[in-house]
Amino acid sequence: MKTFIVFGTMLLIILWNSNIISNRISKLTAFGGTLLYANMKNNVQEGEVKHYLQNLRDHTMDEPKYFQSPRSESAIQLGHLKDTVAVIPLIEVLTNDYFPDVRAAAAYGLGEIGDKRALPYLKKALHDWSIDVRLWAAWSLIHLGEGHQQKVVSVLIAIAKGIDQEHWDLRGKRRKEDIDKGIIDSKWDQNRRDAWRCHAMRLLSAINTEESWNTIEHLTKDDGRHVAATAKSLLKKYKANP
Repeated sequence: MKTFIVFGTMLLIILWNSNIISNRISKLTAFGGTLLYANMKNNVQEGEVKHYLQNLRDHTMDEPKYFQSPRSESAIQLGHLKDTVAVIPLIEVLTNDYFPDVRAAAAYGLGEIGDKRALPYLKKALHDWSIDVRLWAAWSLIHLGEGHQQKVVSVLIAIAKGIDQEHWDLRGKRRKEDIDKGIIDSKWDQNRRDAWRCHAMRLLSAINTEESWNTIEHLTKDDGRHVAATAKSLLKKYKANP
């Protein structure tokens, strides 16, 4: 009887210990799996960052066109990945690249990453001859908490009001010639300008200052139907949720 009791006790101890060991093994396995997954995820992201950085620097993609989609897309994707290793390359592109859409994408990417090192370069980009670059530089500055600076507000107000449109880009004269020759559709060109102005108004609404809303209210009476409609829509949302 004593032998049976001792044997039973030892069996219970073994089973209890085996449960503890099993739980610990399960936890270690789960932890190891988590580490393995995190490591694999980091490796994949590192590979993606390297791929997009190579594309961004690949000037064999450059063509004498207005749009450079592959390199622009790379700058955008680098922003989505939010890896700070891309900050300096994106700053270099924003500062020196020939193509405005690539510079604009770099400005967006820097805002997405959110690294403060980009601030002085984004502020400088507010003076870029390209409206797209100015708008995305302003967007990124707002994203980085610098939207209330007067320079950002002033640039957006000027774009929203359509001030000095003929000098919005260096292709102004060539664009007019292309419109006259029928190379560029005048309606498409006007729609693009209205889109810029509406984008500027949305950014002003995000800044949410009295000066911003005064500008938007003023534009509810704009001659451009789309511009006026956007201004009214923004104002309506603001009054509903001030």
